[in-house]
Amino acid sequence: MRSRNLRRVCAAGKSGSAKARAAVACLKRRPSYGWMAIPAPAASEKRRMASPRYSPPPGLVDCRSTLHANAGGDFRTYFICPAPSEKGPGTGKIHVTGGGRPCAVRRREEVSGMNLGRMIGAGGATGLRWLVLGLCGASLQGAAPGAADRADAALRVMTFNIRYAEPRDGDNRWEKRRAAVAALIAAEADVAGLQEVLAGQMAELRRDLPDFESVGRGREFEPGDGEACPVFYRRARFERVAAGTFWLSEKPEEPGSRDWGNTLPRICTWVELRERVGGRRLKIFNLHLDNASAEARRRGAGLVRRRAEAEDGVAGAVILLGDFNEGPEGPAVAEAGGAAGWRDAWRERGAGEGGTFNGWRREGPFVRIDYIFYRGGGLEARSARVPLARAAAGGGWASDHFPVIASFAWR
Repeated sequence: MRSRNLRRVCAAGKSGSAKARAAVACLKRRPSYGWMAIPAPAASEKRRMASPRYSPPPGLVDCRSTLHANAGGDFRTYFICPAPSEKGPGTGKIHVTGGGRPCAVRRREEVSGMNLGRMIGAGGATGLRWLVLGLCGASLQGAAPGAADRADAALRVMTFNIRYAEPRDGDNRWEKRRAAVAALIAAEADVAGLQEVLAGQMAELRRDLPDFESVGRGREFEPGDGEACPVFYRRARFERVAAGTFWLSEKPEEPGSRDWGNTLPRICTWVELRERVGGRRLKIFNLHLDNASAEARRRGAGLVRRRAEAEDGVAGAVILLGDFNEGPEGPAVAEAGGAAGWRDAWRERGAGEGGTFNGWRREGPFVRIDYIFYRGGGLEARSARVPLARAAAGGGWASDHFPVIASFAWR
């Protein structure tokens, strides 16, 4: 999409009713842009769509994504589905439920790669609020068409500390950020390792990301208590072989255990995946190290690395990612990514400092404390990015961390 067209559609979406109508006409004339314009549902429809029990209307199948967007102070759910077509698979229009009419914006096989980063509102003459889905103000890049169905498709891996749901965060509280976090994962990741995910956030993200399966549990003794480090993965691309969680302590199989100066129980969640097309295996280790003790970080990273290395030749490629809570020269980073055979996706393919912790500050410099390391299985990093992800509501950041996103190819 060329930048001048992006600016034109964004500008149309942000202005009054005449320009909103012009944006709709533009999108219908030029469906290759991959944008769509729809009227927001009526109040009664919004309530119905907000229910987890809601499903698309009869006749609409193979719905690929759900986006919750904060507009006017409430969350709304939009199912994006290919409408039936007499011309056969791959040629249907995309229909958005909730009072919107079908709008030809993308071929069916491109739906999974659509960019769902933003919803920009503009008032209409009839009182309806027009919402334009697109990339205004964000640097997101969707998957290639039909990626889940190709054995040579790039593998997009994300690590993202989403910040636990803290009511005292004010304008940065979770309900203002939830839509942006879900949209970013949906648009950017095939596999996403998240940190600081409370049980309520986990449940919401599972609803918000219907194309993904997930594994993970809380770090305390009871599975639903405390922060989790879940791994989300696309169900159309991967099947789960095995999964589990262990504690960064002398008794890693004992729930809630902690040692070495950890201020809280610290965990690593892992999952072994097999591609449905091609059968290649991949094992992900997702950790969150202690924020206070350097010794606890070093020993925890060493424990995870040794367990990951035990998979050499068994699970194919191995990826170790997460929030290390220290900079690139720290002992835990050296213990994990600096060990023989491990490669740092950002060092190989990133540009600049790659700072990931913003602490809610609007301006940098930011500190790099989140990493993606990998080894084995014929995996090769092709790109690495740290998008400065903003929340759709309020203009703040999507989290107090930025995600790291690496794209890999299989040799």
